[in-house]
Amino acid sequence: PTAKLKCIRCGASLHSDSKFCPKCGGKVEGRQIGSSTVITKANAKTCSLCGSKLSGTDKFCKWCGTKIESK
Repeated sequence: PTAKLKCIRCGASLHSDSKFCPKCGGKVEGRQIGSSTVITKANAKTCSLCGSKLSGTDKFCKWCGTKIESK
């Protein structure tokens, strides 16, 4: 399991080192985020711009903010 935080804009789970929310694309740096919870890793896919691993439900890359196209 990995400790996660929640986005204050949309409530999506965030890694503690995320720079952008994977659901709404909001910038995480400089914002307070909610309390941590523990979750397990989801099946990952890769961002076409930066190569970061993403969960199947991500709409934006948590590292570079790139919008993820749905299949």
